[in-house]
Amino acid sequence: MIRGALLAMTVVANAQSDADRDAQPISPPVPSYPPMAQMLGMEGYCEVRFSVDENGYTFSLTTSCTQPIFCYQSKRAVSLSRFEPKRVGGRSVLRFDVVYPLVYMLGDEHDGVDTSGLSPCDERAVS
Repeated sequence: MIRGALLAMTVVANAQSDADRDAQPISPPVPSYPPMAQMLGMEGYCEVRFSVDENGYTFSLTTSCTQPIFCYQSKRAVSLSRFEPKRVGGRSVLRFDVVYPLVYMLGDEHDGVDTSGLSPCDERAVS
C-alpha cells in the first residue's frame, strides 16, 4: 500500500480566489511498490521536490528517500502526474519548490514507517 500525503503537500495556503490559487494535483502520483522491497518486507518514506510549469507539467525533480529502493518509483510517479498550474491574477505561472511526500507501507498502520533519515537519491541511477 502506498499513501501519498496529498494534504501534506507543502503549498502556500493563503486566502485564494479563482484568479489566484496554488498548483494542485489533477492526477496525483501513484508509484508502484518495488517488487524486491515488497518481497523483503521493506517499508519507506520519500519526498520528491519539484517545480510545476504553466501547463501543469513537473520538472527539476529531486528525490530523497529513507531506502534507495524506493527512489526510482517515487520520481517516476511524480514525473508522470499532472497539476493544475499555479494562477496569479488569472494567469498560469511557474510554481517552484513543491514537496510531495510518499509513504510505502505493507500494512494499514502508518506508525511503523520511519520518516527520518532521508538521503538524497543518486539521480544517475534514478533517471
